[in-house]
Amino acid sequence: QSETILRENPQSVPAMFVRASALANGEANPPAALHQLQILRQYLEECGRENPANAIAREWYVRSLFQEMDVLQRLGRDAEVVRCVELVEQVIGPQPRMKVWPMFRLNRLDEAEAMIVATEKTGKWNRSALNSRGTLELQRFHRTPTYDIYKKMADLEPNGEIYQSNFGEAALV
Repeated sequence: QSETILRENPQSVPAMFVRASALANGEANPPAALHQLQILRQYLEECGRENPANAIAREWYVRSLFQEMDVLQRLGRDAEVVRCVELVEQVIGPQPRMKVWPMFRLNRLDEAEAMIVATEKTGKWNRSALNSRGTLELQRFHRTPTYDIYKKMADLEPNGEIYQSNFGEAALV
């Protein structure tokens, strides 16, 4: 249906978004999805320049950036994921937690740590920040802090499979 709509109206934002989602998820074609998302982003950026007060275009822009980040992660293009987060931040404010894992994969551990600290300072996403800190310590081969952090997480969430698995891994390291 999105293709039919796009033939009739190539600038249909919902149709472009749905087409990109179908390409990424239904057809398992991340490169084609990324291309569609980049066309959508370009169009929405033009809309934003023409009318910065357009809240609907701004919402679609942020949604499309989240979809683009997902596709870029699948493609292993972490530097571009960080750039997308920066674009999201221009609209909705700082999102340091969203940069941590791409920074890990880019082996930019000091920058990842700065994002963890910034996340901790928000007082939100505490478990996510704690998990990220444990991963940082693991990547730096700091055995005792890794163990202590993952034990704390396991104690906080006794039925949490991921936390228990991380704790078990830390005990083995």
